[in-house]
Amino acid sequence: EPVEMRIDLQQYSIADGMIVYDDQAGDMYLSIKDLDHEGEGDFTLEVFDLATTTDIAEMTVKTGGISYLKKAKMNYVAGFNIDMPNSKYTLKENELTVNNLKVNMDGWVAMPSEDIDMDLTFNAPQSDFKSLLSLIPNAYIAGYEDVKANGKFVMNGFAKGTYSTKPERYPAFKINLNVDNADVKYPDLPLGIADIMMKMEINSPTQNLNGMIVDISKFNMKLGNNPFGGYFKLKTPMTDPDIDTKINGVIDLAEINRAFPMEGVKKLDGKITSNIMAKTKMSTIEKEDYGNVQMAGDMKVEFVNYEADGMPLISVKNMDATFNPKAVTVSGFDAKLGKSDLQADGRLDNILAYFAPDKTMKGALKIRSAYFNADEWMPAEAAAATPPPTATPTGEEAAIFDRFDFDIDAEIKKLDYDAYELKNMVAVGNFTPKKLTIQNFAMDIGNSDVAGSGYLDNVFPYVFENKTLEGQLNLKSKFFDLNQFMAEEEAATTATAAPPATTEEMEPILVPDNLKVAIDADFNKVRYTNMDLNNVKGAMVVADEAVTITEMRANSMGGKMNVTGGYDTKNHEKPKFDFNYDLERLDFREAFNTLNTFAAIAPIGKFIEGDFTSKLKMSSELGTDFMPDLNTLLADGFFATINAKLQSFPPVEALANKLNIKELKSLDLKGTKNWFAVKDGAVNVEPFDYEVQNIAMNIGGSHKLTGGMDYNIDAKIPRKLLGSTIGAVADKGIDLLAGQASKLGLNLD
Repeated sequence: EPVEMRIDLQQYSIADGMIVYDDQAGDMYLSIKDLDHEGEGDFTLEVFDLATTTDIAEMTVKTGGISYLKKAKMNYVAGFNIDMPNSKYTLKENELTVNNLKVNMDGWVAMPSEDIDMDLTFNAPQSDFKSLLSLIPNAYIAGYEDVKANGKFVMNGFAKGTYSTKPERYPAFKINLNVDNADVKYPDLPLGIADIMMKMEINSPTQNLNGMIVDISKFNMKLGNNPFGGYFKLKTPMTDPDIDTKINGVIDLAEINRAFPMEGVKKLDGKITSNIMAKTKMSTIEKEDYGNVQMAGDMKVEFVNYEADGMPLISVKNMDATFNPKAVTVSGFDAKLGKSDLQADGRLDNILAYFAPDKTMKGALKIRSAYFNADEWMPAEAAAATPPPTATPTGEEAAIFDRFDFDIDAEIKKLDYDAYELKNMVAVGNFTPKKLTIQNFAMDIGNSDVAGSGYLDNVFPYVFENKTLEGQLNLKSKFFDLNQFMAEEEAATTATAAPPATTEEMEPILVPDNLKVAIDADFNKVRYTNMDLNNVKGAMVVADEAVTITEMRANSMGGKMNVTGGYDTKNHEKPKFDFNYDLERLDFREAFNTLNTFAAIAPIGKFIEGDFTSKLKMSSELGTDFMPDLNTLLADGFFATINAKLQSFPPVEALANKLNIKELKSLDLKGTKNWFAVKDGAVNVEPFDYEVQNIAMNIGGSHKLTGGMDYNIDAKIPRKLLGSTIGAVADKGIDLLAGQASKLGLNLD
């Protein structure tokens, strides 16, 4: 008989807890470090009171690219009435302290289903500006009690209604914040900030955020001798941003650094001057009804320098932005980003799209650079190899703006990335977070060049979320050296003048697992290890850690080749290939000297002059030298000689001399046809018939890829060619043949 289980819980606690909530899709981030929490109540009852105490050493809250709290200290003493049958939680006496600000809350939250119902109010019982100031990131520092601050503030608000995701609904809410005649002076800094005034109301009266009104009717401050102020009002933000704003003043960044604590900032100076007004709707701009668009003014950035811990120095010599009814025009942008230089001009056609989460900002951008060092702006190798601690994950970084549609015209004379030197980079196309459309691009990589067109899809998800990058590229090149991508790091650093790499330097190229890109190639010349391929044309797909060649044609080693098949790197330690080759009139000696695999399959090719044709299938694992592992090599196919002669092959020459048959010294191999297979480290040649000067032969057998052979040659030699000394000469010839073969590592026993 089942027995009912009952747990009597009266008290619980959490010590040294850590919580991270990183909702990249919803653009919300929360981090809590060193959480201590305890609660006491009779959980055996359906309705009971719960008393809680919570302490947090560091809390960071960020959404919409704005950090509302940064490593804030929090204490919350609160009582709740818990109604378990209705999943309703009602606040009783409570007090929330965030840094130096105290907040009282009242109301309830209920979760009867997946939706969240609420009726909450909040207010700050204090009125001194210093308490509010403590919420600003970087403001609340050690010794905050010695900061001098004057002025009053009022803050209150409410949230009432239902939050749900399907359908999307939000509670009505309102936030009021007024700051009157405030100032602040930090004891260890020479300047203060004076005349701080702000009146802000954010009111969303319905469940639809499009009805929200953001009204900052007044904002002023004075930093040093420079006043800065304005107003900002935004209506219908979701569908048709309606803006009324004016910003006027000068910000001297050096004075900010001397008036406000800037954690981690080594250098900050320069000036930003603005005099901007705008009163219009985005729909008015989109309809090109410029007569009803009020937008004017300019902004100028001069000699700005910014350097923070772990970042190179950023210096913006100049930037001008002009606002008019048609667009915001950016001109004269001239900057040094660490070792890199960057110049830019451009325009934004509908800047108000920034405020609408479902709208896309459109424009054009022209970029120029004489030198760009990409390594300075890439994560350190060690950081990439080791995931960051959960207390400071990627969500805490600046949010990426992902609602743009820009035409791009870029030129970079030289770019350093890892071991590679890229020169004369040119790109013209269109860029959105989803898709990069390339009308044309060109660049030099080391001693190689490449140009082309195409598109890449899923760009931002690939870069920031490790999603799959898809696309189609059409590539052309006059000369492309693959060796510079296979060489070890030390060899690759000299890629601009490196000779053809030896196989000992090679390492396998691993194909990423998040690519799905089709490539059509038309290369005049490709260098691969010590082989040159000419007139390379082909199609391939890079996907699922593999490269699949659907067709490739090339000229090499005196003939032509067609290749299909694939290169698979799912096993990173033992990548493998599986190819079908159609080879036409390749030169024996070039193939022997160029292809290690050919030299292993047909070592006699060293002594053959002429060309051959072959169709074969070949598969193998690859070693660390990017060469086939002969122990795993499998192949079978057809091998035919066209115009070929076997000359200077020591065993055959010795046999010819001893038998006194000069016709054997130079064997005409024209028109021979041979079937062969490679398995278990050996080449097996099916018996075939051959005749020279009325000597009929049947040849077949096998040889090891690593040395040693076992072949049978049945020959019918006319007696007139042997003469009367057949016995003695034949014996001597065979003995000598065995001796010569052994010198070459061949066993004829």
